[in-house]
Amino acid sequence: LAVELAGLRLKNPVICAAGELTATAAQLRAAVDAGAAAVVAKSANESAAARAQLAAAEYVTLDPGWRPAAEPAAPATSLLNRSGLVATPFPEWLETLAAADAYAAERDAFVIASLIVADLERAAAMAADVEAAGIRCLELNLGAPHGGEAEPGAIETVHSAARAAAVVARVRAA
Repeated sequence: LAVELAGLRLKNPVICAAGELTATAAQLRAAVDAGAAAVVAKSANESAAARAQLAAAEYVTLDPGWRPAAEPAAPATSLLNRSGLVATPFPEWLETLAAADAYAAERDAFVIASLIVADLERAAAMAADVEAAGIRCLELNLGAPHGGEAEPGAIETVHSAARAAAVVARVRAA
């Protein structure tokens, strides 16, 4: 079942997306232990306002008729939510990610750091920190759906190809 995605060899096509279930060291390890080839960690940036947004997140499970589900784990239920960034300060989160990626490497898997831009220069510096910590892969989240609900300046949601290219180029350069 091995696949190659943009030059990254994965032992299988299972990639666990960033979210509340990838926001702690134990959760990252559990996803690797469950067999995911890659686990994208809960996204981070330098903004305290973006971190605080997670505490105000709202969740609801919906049944197939889009009504609140009586049994959240029942087949065909959907989770509808808005979220925020990992609440852990970045230096501490970086240590967690480095240890989790080292754990994953021993199991032929990846833990992928995820950054959301607030300030582009700060994001570039954080990306360099990710690389310096030995984390092997970085996701740059340019389209966080909750960006429009964040305080101005806390999360940039990129809306144009030109801006996406500029953001990616700056982070890659770092």
